[in-house]
Amino acid sequence: MPTAQHYPNGLFPHIQSGFERTPYFPEAGKQMVLGCRVKNPAVPLLLAYAFDGIQQPDMEGTHAWDNESWTYYTFTVQPPDMPCRIEYAFISHGESITEPFFAESVTVADVLVMQNADAPLRWHIHRHQSVSISLFGNLSDKVIFNNDNETPHEPIILLSDGQGNRLAWMSPIVRLWLDRHNHAYQAELRCTVQAESLYGFGEKFDRVNQAGLSPLCYVVEQFANQQEKTYLPIPFFFTDSGAGFLLHGTWKTRFTTEVVDGGFIDISILTECPENGTLFDAELRTGSPAELLGWYTERTGAPALPPRWAFGPWMSSNGWNTQREALEQIQRMDELDIPAIVMVLEAWSDEETFYIWNDARYTPKTDGSAFRYDDFTFPPDGKWPDPRGFTEVLHQHDVKLVLWQIPVLKESSVSSGAQLEADKRYAVKHQLCVARPNGTPYRIPEMWFGGSLIPDFTNPETIRWWFDKRRYLVEELGVAGFKTDGGEFLFDRDSLLHDGRTIAQAHNDYPNLYIGAYHGFLNETAGPGNGVTFSRAGYSGAQRFPIYWAGDQVSTFSDLRGQLAAGLSLGLSGVPFWAFDIGGFAGDLPTTELYLRATAFAAFAPVMQFHSEPRSGQYDRTERQHLNNDRSPWNMAAANGDERIIPVYRKFAKLRMRLLPYLWQEAQHCVKTSRPMMAHLVYDFYADRRVHAIEDEYMLGRDLLIAPIVTAGAQGRTVYLPDGEWVDFWTGEPVRGAMEHDVECGLDSIPVYTLNKAMGSGEI
Repeated sequence: MPTAQHYPNGLFPHIQSGFERTPYFPEAGKQMVLGCRVKNPAVPLLLAYAFDGIQQPDMEGTHAWDNESWTYYTFTVQPPDMPCRIEYAFISHGESITEPFFAESVTVADVLVMQNADAPLRWHIHRHQSVSISLFGNLSDKVIFNNDNETPHEPIILLSDGQGNRLAWMSPIVRLWLDRHNHAYQAELRCTVQAESLYGFGEKFDRVNQAGLSPLCYVVEQFANQQEKTYLPIPFFFTDSGAGFLLHGTWKTRFTTEVVDGGFIDISILTECPENGTLFDAELRTGSPAELLGWYTERTGAPALPPRWAFGPWMSSNGWNTQREALEQIQRMDELDIPAIVMVLEAWSDEETFYIWNDARYTPKTDGSAFRYDDFTFPPDGKWPDPRGFTEVLHQHDVKLVLWQIPVLKESSVSSGAQLEADKRYAVKHQLCVARPNGTPYRIPEMWFGGSLIPDFTNPETIRWWFDKRRYLVEELGVAGFKTDGGEFLFDRDSLLHDGRTIAQAHNDYPNLYIGAYHGFLNETAGPGNGVTFSRAGYSGAQRFPIYWAGDQVSTFSDLRGQLAAGLSLGLSGVPFWAFDIGGFAGDLPTTELYLRATAFAAFAPVMQFHSEPRSGQYDRTERQHLNNDRSPWNMAAANGDERIIPVYRKFAKLRMRLLPYLWQEAQHCVKTSRPMMAHLVYDFYADRRVHAIEDEYMLGRDLLIAPIVTAGAQGRTVYLPDGEWVDFWTGEPVRGAMEHDVECGLDSIPVYTLNKAMGSGEI
């Protein structure tokens, strides 16, 4: 571990790390702050820096704060008024204690975009199915932009409704962050849409309608209380007036939206971009939500269909870390007559290689070759004495096994096993990992899996090597899928992938590369469509790899409401198959009320599953060394001392099994049409303005309207039914549409209505 650390771009966009450069793109003539941390006890720390090679006097840092491990310093530097190259390093006792860092200071320039101008900076309209905007870089000093402030700058009309009414238009003034060579680093475009609502932007936990918010399209790991943060951003949105927008590329982008009088929304699009080439590439078109989602998947890839079994009940807990305990869950399932089709194991492996069963004995392989099952012996007193026998028991119960994965070669503060060390040596020698510009491996700076190496899934040799090691799990043990967790750990902007991209460009795309590699491996080994990935992070095109879950939430009603918003917004972003952890993943165990309300919701979600954090608490944030914190119905009933939990959970799990034919039918339809399986009402009832403001109802498939109860203490709720002949799912009674209904609802029920009378009375 270095004695001093400075990461110019920091760690997360929402965490002030204290050792980053602010702003990351320093502006000419404006102050920038450089943070650095050193190991305690603090040592004299100076900044050595130069502008265009002209050395400046060393600067003494300001002591900012201390923690248990580090002392933090800040340095305030003001670059010259003209753009220049900035070089700096941190020194102590006359010697550099960090590598040299470089930055180009930039100026912010407003330029005029001219329609069809034959210049390096231009925009194009292709009058076919959509409008295309392209902004080109590699600007030269010879380019003259018409910035005559006395000349009125008419907005560029992007979309109209065919009757002369403007739906979307952009300002011809584009803001660019340019260095001294006229290379661009950021671009900001401003546009206006005639609309009151904005839908999409990926998995959004704060609100389905993003109008008035500032969604950031940047993959972020956030433990609970996500709010505006997301693991799965997508730079696609559409309006309630029928305008759709898709930004191509994978650069970090922020959309800042402001609702203005008269039914308009101003949108600022601030995106990082390559220094040269296409700086900004987007498309717009008009259509209904169904048409726009179809257009989106045409551009980014068709949704993948999970296997039929994936729509049955799932069971999971991080605490099941032995064969004995995992089999106990199967036994309890049988005893209590509670069906399950999928078991997810997180704590199954050695927690180092993530492909070897815990406590297995073997001779390490140092030549990069793969293991077969017979290469292992399993001690009778070990955690998994007979993995093959275990999987056979699951097969006898028609339970599919999904194993947890993480895209790292782990670094640990404790001694690592011989196989992990051999794998790391092999990967470094053969350049199978993400690399820094100097050729050394990139390592995760800190937080989850700090210090670990990242496999580079743009390298075909990495893919071959990585999955050969996991091949026995599928081909010999019949593992049906992988819980592909993580993927958010690429922070050093200048580090490189095998395909030549920097992390600055590939950070958002890495989860797709990682999960896509697992998806391809399962198609190869289990057969196309027979296996499943279960993931939390992604970006544009994520729908090509099923299924996603909402990540880490605590057991509160506020996080349950956030999960509902996340599922609805992700569906309106082109990803049809999604799940959440019943009752929450972490923190105090859920109340009976929360658990059963979440169970009812999950029974009518694309995937129904319970899961829970490690027994010791997530990131050691809670003291749980001796507490069984499973969210299984049998453990919840015991923990809460509430006999209502098991029969209610059983009711919904059995109902889920009866729903399987319908869910499978609708899943196939969703793949063919790019329909969300959990569709916000705006998708089907677009012309009904009342549904645009509803954030807690949806259609599960084409026939079932679901209205979850996500408020503590609620004895029921108000349900709006759009125009049509509806039937109460539970009673078979007809219910009028185009109006609201006040519905009483106990903990053993959920408001559900159908347009198909044959599905009334709870029968499928």
